[in-house]
Amino acid sequence: MNVSGISNGKTSIKHKVQITIKSIHNNFKTQISCLVLPSITDNIPSKSFSTQLIKIPSSITLADPSFYQSRSIDLLLGASIFWQLICVGQIREKNCPVLQKTRLGWVVSGELNVGNVPHHNTQALLTLNHFTIIHKRY
Repeated sequence: MNVSGISNGKTSIKHKVQITIKSIHNNFKTQISCLVLPSITDNIPSKSFSTQLIKIPSSITLADPSFYQSRSIDLLLGASIFWQLICVGQIREKNCPVLQKTRLGWVVSGELNVGNVPHHNTQALLTLNHFTIIHKRY
């Protein structure tokens, strides 16, 4: 199977696996099919930053408590699983990323304004035929 992305970049997929993803905070879990790739994208965020730049209420539990550390991406979720994860609950503050409640915990998404520090935007956009996730093998 082939996966195509930005600028018609194509990757040949040779392996597909079934995995279970689950929350580290509650009993939510689900099985999904994954396509195995050597890499999904560069590290996200591109550079680590201080969480003091974002107003995160102490009452929320983050799906990824270390979201601010620049790291490789393990999974890319597709639209079919994405909408199953989204819950009612969103926090928007001026000049801050959006906090969105999910079944895995709260996620942080969006641009971070850090004054005069240059920033880089990264998006992973892929077309997947009948599959919802890409998995990075270690």
